[in-house]
Amino acid sequence: MPNPVEAAVRRTLRAARRVAWLEVVYWSGTHAIPLRAIKSEADVELAHGDGSVTSTRVTDWRILAEDLVKNGQRFRPSSGERIEVMAGSTCEVYEVMPVTGDECYQPTDPYGTAFKVHTKLVDERE
Repeated sequence: MPNPVEAAVRRTLRAARRVAWLEVVYWSGTHAIPLRAIKSEADVELAHGDGSVTSTRVTDWRILAEDLVKNGQRFRPSSGERIEVMAGSTCEVYEVMPVTGDECYQPTDPYGTAFKVHTKLVDERE
């Protein structure tokens, strides 16, 4: 049973999902999971061991943990999984991957109600 604060976080995220989130397909292996997510983009500078710095665009997705279900079991995001979203007539494909560390996602709250999933655009199809 969730505590009152956790229940409030869940209600708030569920309400926001109905109005502000994009419809996407989350691919885990051969499992296609239609769900809604919030997209955010940022330019990130990455420092390398040789002293060089590169800039890359990172796209994060806010996804409710309860939506990541395959074979009746909840799961956490893993590197190599994909998120597809339609942008007009183009299907954008994002690959789940860590940006600056070991994890490809972060919980967005202390209760694990939602995940911030790190991705990079890897393909665009008409």
